[in-house]
Amino acid sequence: MGNGIYSVVREEIKNLSEKGVKVYYCAHNAEQRKIKPDSWAESSSMYGLAKLIKEYEKVIILD
Repeated sequence: MGNGIYSVVREEIKNLSEKGVKVYYCAHNAEQRKIKPDSWAESSSMYGLAKLIKEYEKVIILD
């Protein structure tokens, strides 16, 4: 979310994804900043991300 979208182009975050961590990003924020995340990160909305936070036991938010 927000400027945290820049994290999806970092190698460290991709490495987490390869270890099984699910990576989601806000599609609107990506579009605003003209970032096109790779396919290992899943597109969502602010609403969708808020719902995910309630569903998961552990959440890391990068801002």
